Amino acid sequence: MDEYTGGVPFQVSEAKGTYSENISTTQWSPRITLRCPYENRYDLVNVMTGREWPHGPNGPDVIKPRATGFQISGDGEPTSANITTEAYEYIDAQVAVSYEQVVGPDPAGPQSFDYFSETIEPFIEYMRFPHEQLFWSDPANTGTIKGLSPDQTPGFPLYRERYTRTYFGVQLPIPPVFSSLQNNINTFPVPSPTLGIVYAPRTILYGNRRVSYNLKSDGTQSANLSIDFTYRQETWRRYWNFEAQAFLEILSSDTSTPINFPPEADLSPVLLS
Repeated sequence: MDEYTGGVPFQVSEAKGTYSENISTTQWSPRITLRCPYENRYDLVNVMTGREWPHGPNGPDVIKPRATGFQISGDGEPTSANITTEAYEYIDAQVAVSYEQVVGPDPAGPQSFDYFSETIEPFIEYMRFPHEQLFWSDPANTGTIKGLSPDQTPGFPLYRERYTRTYFGVQLPIPPVFSSLQNNINTFPVPSPTLGIVYAPRTILYGNRRVSYNLKSDGTQSANLSIDFTYRQETWRRYWNFEAQAFLEILSSDTSTPINFPPEADLSPVLLS
């Protein structure tokens, strides 16, 4: 059985009639069941994990299937001590090994993994006109001028986007910059590597962040970190002026300079690429 295991210090044999190869135009999926001592069943799984299927053609262009799935079952008989309860004492184990083709880099070599994902969620913000400057028409020419109440005021829709980036497998502790830069707008252009978009300065506000924690089988911890930005095409420093019918900056009455709100910062420390 060394052709399957590469050699192990315990007895391994092939279960009769379990060898099979399922071959289609897109997949090559062999399967075999091996028998070993019951106490060595997990040792066999560890040895077999990722091993190539030893049969079939070889060559640089051949993607050999590798052992990726295992199903363990016991093989034993009731002893004189437990025959009345029909409890079985397992002597051997049968390990059904499933193989599949791993398309991509060799599993024994450098691995590719998900670093981050990006999503865009468009939504509409409804901007109302100031009701103090609006009144109802007087088709009967009664001379009565009746203003609009706030809930009667019309408006117009403004396009917005919620841009979210999620980092996978972030090492703990999470860098404090992900907290300190919240509620800031971008000083510099922000490119999206996956969406093909470049957000102009002062158009996205770094708002919410969400963290989910992961515990790996080796006892180490990591986290998935999602950070949200809200996009405004007119920038976060310009506001709608009804009389001018345009988005304008708001000036300070003391210095006649634009108000610096929301604050802005270089967001590149949280937009890793």
